[in-house]
Amino acid sequence: MSAQGGRNYLLPSLPPIIPSSRYFRLSPSQTTIFNGHLAYACRYGLRQLFDVVEARKNGYQVRDSRIDTLNNILRTFLFHANLLQKQPAGWSKDYQLEMCEKYWLDPKRVHLPDEEAFRAEYEKGEWVEEVERRFALWLNKRLQKRFPHIAKDFDDAEYHEWRRNIRRTLRYRLRHP
Repeated sequence: MSAQGGRNYLLPSLPPIIPSSRYFRLSPSQTTIFNGHLAYACRYGLRQLFDVVEARKNGYQVRDSRIDTLNNILRTFLFHANLLQKQPAGWSKDYQLEMCEKYWLDPKRVHLPDEEAFRAEYEKGEWVEEVERRFALWLNKRLQKRFPHIAKDFDDAEYHEWRRNIRRTLRYRLRHP
């Protein structure tokens, strides 16, 4: 007779459940979404942009590649922002984010009864320009960090290009939620 006394135990052969790290996460102490965590979330698009910069060629093909990579970064960035925007209304109350980012990432908060001041500032819309500015600065800093020897080349022209692209996208998203 076997040590189990003839009994067999069937154990499920399921894969382990691992918490998803695919999605961008905020900690309550973060003051901005524009940091290394966002860079990690956008790493594939950033890597493409770095490759375009390293090519250092001019012409329409490089310009088109640069636009495509920026669109990839924006798509990833807005995907993660959209996930945060789908959180329950008021989730940002417990976070240290800058107010412009709270207005953008927690738009349902305007519908809460005790949030008149939040609603008034949100409806002014001044926060949109600050989010645009922060995105453009964040992207320029990523490039300057990756390419310190040509950091001065990432100046106002690039900043305004990044800002123009995010402005177009954000304004469209605000009109068509």
